Amino acid sequence: MELQQCMTDVGGLANLPSPAMLGRLDARIRDLSGEAADQAPAEYLTNWRAILVALERKNNAVNREQVRHLNDTYGGPILFPGQGAQPKVNKAKLIEWWNGLEAQWAVGPNKARDVKPSTASRHNYGRAGVAIPEISGGEKQRRKDRKP
Repeated sequence: MELQQCMTDVGGLANLPSPAMLGRLDARIRDLSGEAADQAPAEYLTNWRAILVALERKNNAVNREQVRHLNDTYGGPILFPGQGAQPKVNKAKLIEWWNGLEAQWAVGPNKARDVKPSTASRHNYGRAGVAIPEISGGEKQRRKDRKP
């Protein structure tokens, strides 16, 4: 009803609905559709102790380094705001990523098979060089004085 009143009063920008009015209307729509009841607030973990407890691991330096290395290597959800700051992560995303690591490990060995065809096209460049256009580089030459 408030929105209809604002829409019928066409007199300029002063008659646009206020943010408070839009918020009330949005809340009414969510109540009618039942969206608010289905969503639970996200749980955030803001330190190493909470992250390692969620992963059911001991809180020690070895486990922290292991989780950090896996996060960096496999694109984990843990955010590191800066030097000296504690890590932050959404608990649901962390557990989903952690449980999916095995699938990422299974894909890992197959990546080497995909690299070989991309380096197949080569052509000579210069006196002794070999250029590989797909990788925007070349093949490294061995030293002449090195014995095989």
